[in-house]
Amino acid sequence: MPRARFCFCAPWLLVGLLAAVGCSSPPPVGTVSGKVVRKGEPVTTGSANLYLKAKGIGATAPLDAAGRFTIPDPIEVGIYDVYISPPQSPGTGIAVAKGGTPVPTKYWQAETSGLTAEVKAGANELLIELKD
Repeated sequence: MPRARFCFCAPWLLVGLLAAVGCSSPPPVGTVSGKVVRKGEPVTTGSANLYLKAKGIGATAPLDAAGRFTIPDPIEVGIYDVYISPPQSPGTGIAVAKGGTPVPTKYWQAETSGLTAEVKAGANELLIELKD
């Protein structure tokens, strides 16, 4: 009798193990919005960029007239490098100044900005301060 019980349970155990191995839950995500300021003034031109170097993923959102931004889709949790892309001349990819609060060139790249932000699961409201 014990042998029959083992044979009956073994296939279900195998199915359970295969299901557990084949299923992986998606990584936790958070929504991100915030504001970019320099010397207490909103940065109103360009885009806020978040880059998760460890995974090679990122997100970007344009700045509005109040210096605010909202990443349109949830992103994975983690500590992101943050940088601000200045506006670019259409079709050239060349950064141009267009009024508003100027952004020093060190903030134009993730490698040189020195800015980071932690994205946690759920809603995240960031204040990105450009200090120079």
